[in-house]
Amino acid sequence: EIPKRDWSSDVCSSDLSNFVEDVYLQHSADFHSPRWHAEVRKIVPLLIDFFDGYTLAQVNVHAVTRFKATQSQALNKASGQPLAPATVRQRLQVLSGILSLAFKLELIASNPCERVSKPVVDNARDRVLSEAEEVELFKVLNLRHGIVDTHTLPVITLALHTGLRKSELLNLRWDEVDLITGQIRRATSKNKHRRRVQLNSVARDVLETLAHTRDRKSTRLNSSHVSESRM
Repeated sequence: EIPKRDWSSDVCSSDLSNFVEDVYLQHSADFHSPRWHAEVRKIVPLLIDFFDGYTLAQVNVHAVTRFKATQSQALNKASGQPLAPATVRQRLQVLSGILSLAFKLELIASNPCERVSKPVVDNARDRVLSEAEEVELFKVLNLRHGIVDTHTLPVITLALHTGLRKSELLNLRWDEVDLITGQIRRATSKNKHRRRVQLNSVARDVLETLAHTRDRKSTRLNSSHVSESRM
């Protein structure tokens, strides 16, 4: 809920920097989490610098698009690499928050950020343990937690060698496993996309072993889960 205040025409016609400093920062402190407000305070100077001299009404779709393009081409000062899409997206989110508040206060006719697409953020990360790291992991799991046995070993091994999440492994079905082509075909992933996982020799050996020990008599859906073979 936006607090009711007496907004003067000076604020309405002022540039974006005045609105941010006089109105938005206090609003952010009042209504946002401390963590997000801290991010806002980091990003605001950059926005004020880019939109120096712009009134709220002048921050239109063209201006926002130009800001997005400039940020997408900017380099990270520490690494010298282009800014991550997540960073550009976050800066656009702060700008959109500012203009959204101005719109709610009827200082502008619309929020132009809503008409500018945000960079797509891919959070997928590839990180493969080395053979030595894998050996050390099993040592730690066994010595400290005593959980590596014939039931949990397949789950952990498949997790390491397929990249599937725990929930995906525990709900993996035999009709999603193709040992002939050496693939797992998940109906959907976390992002609701069809997922195809190519099996390496280790993962394939584990699944072939499990295939020999699974109950082939039952036709129930739940009993066809890979995880119920020996996991």
